[in-house]
Amino acid sequence: VVQTGSIFHGRHALSEFILRFYRDRLQLNDATDHARELSQLLADDTTVVFEMAHDGQLPHLGIARLVVKTWQLAQLVPRGAALYLVGDHYSADMRPENLYLGFPLLGLDTDHVKTPLTIQVGRRHRHIPFKWLPPPRAGTLDEEERLSWDRIVNNLAFHKELVRKDLDRDQLRARLSWCFNLLRESARRTKTFSDWLIRVQVLVFREMYGGYPPGLAVVPMSEAVEWVPDAFADLVSWQEPLAKVK
Repeated sequence: VVQTGSIFHGRHALSEFILRFYRDRLQLNDATDHARELSQLLADDTTVVFEMAHDGQLPHLGIARLVVKTWQLAQLVPRGAALYLVGDHYSADMRPENLYLGFPLLGLDTDHVKTPLTIQVGRRHRHIPFKWLPPPRAGTLDEEERLSWDRIVNNLAFHKELVRKDLDRDQLRARLSWCFNLLRESARRTKTFSDWLIRVQVLVFREMYGGYPPGLAVVPMSEAVEWVPDAFADLVSWQEPLAKVK
């Protein structure tokens, strides 16, 4: 049940947050105009906001499809915006698969590989939510790039009957390097694992579209507590009597 007018609660706080987030935390110096446009869209009560959410992960195909489709829907209305909330309140203990790089190996998908490639956060830090965890170190990403290329080579050999004879391995290696250069640069520019994940995704969509998609905002889910504190207080008040019943 939504009270009259309450659906707009938090919109202006979110609008103000977008400007600071893209500039100060994501360090996207070329996104000033984009962030300003997003801020204006979200502050306007006539804007229809299409919201989606996903665990904080590097952008695999399923995430890309979710975001792209939602953004396309937002483009169909006279004034629409797509708001992508990234679940940064999880830890590696809660969602270990969120650290997967997503490489299959010798015919097995990532979920069934005995030792899936993962971004290392260290055993002592596995219980820390991504919003407080530092971004990965450059040395860690260098090693992950080496291991990733090894897996690609092994997969090509395993599927040699399916691999095109004219496959350009140098081009494949260059694409992998581009991906990891993006990961390293984003790790250098951010202060938390959460912001690192989000910055990478924002730049991947910029690469896909040749520029920042208009009306697509990517933000950390944990910040919603600051945008709509009254709504979260109401949720807590509902939980208390339910807890007594149990």
